Amino acid sequence: MVTNAILLINLILYLFPILYAYVRTRPNGNIWDENGPGAILWSYFYVLPLCLIILIILVVLKLKYLRLSI
Repeated sequence: MVTNAILLINLILYLFPILYAYVRTRPNGNIWDENGPGAILWSYFYVLPLCLIILIILVVLKLKYLRLSI
């Protein structure tokens, strides 16, 4: 149950920069513009490794709980 919550938080963390850039872009603007809301996309340099570490931890926990249930 806790692992599902962590997985959901990880998904929200992963999608936040792209959703923020999409929502904050003006109607005729460019989502990738680095002088506007697209600057937040640079945060993926930190978000991607963090999400990968969280996913590795979740896989380890899943394997641990799997072995305990057998």
